[in-house]
Amino acid sequence: MVGEALATLNERDQAGGLASSPAERRQDMEHLFELIQRCVHEGHCEPIIGPSQQMAADHFAAGIEIAEVQTAFTVLEDVLWRHLADAVSGDQRLDTLRLVNVILGAGRTRWPGPTCHWPVTPATAAGQLVPRGRAPHRA
Repeated sequence: MVGEALATLNERDQAGGLASSPAERRQDMEHLFELIQRCVHEGHCEPIIGPSQQMAADHFAAGIEIAEVQTAFTVLEDVLWRHLADAVSGDQRLDTLRLVNVILGAGRTRWPGPTCHWPVTPATAAGQLVPRGRAPHRA
């Protein structure tokens, strides 16, 4: 999935609009994908928040616009949606796609500056991934 997302991102860069190098984009995309997997495995959004803030800060410090980081999130989200929609069926599909939205939204909404804001529920605000019909996990 990372390769597919990178190919899409590189296609969008045919005009040379992205400031990061292909190696930097690969590293960011691989790291982002690992963070998403970790969030799913751990059952909460916390693992993506700090690293995505750091990614945005690092890019900003390097003179790279936040839109480039947002584009990486969006491209990976699109690829994940396509793969998950094909791989998961029925009610699980909707819950799984919601999970991806919540995870990526948690990473996006914590960036400084203009961002794409996602709806926040009490469970998502607490960084918990709550499948429909279940109560949030209390540690």
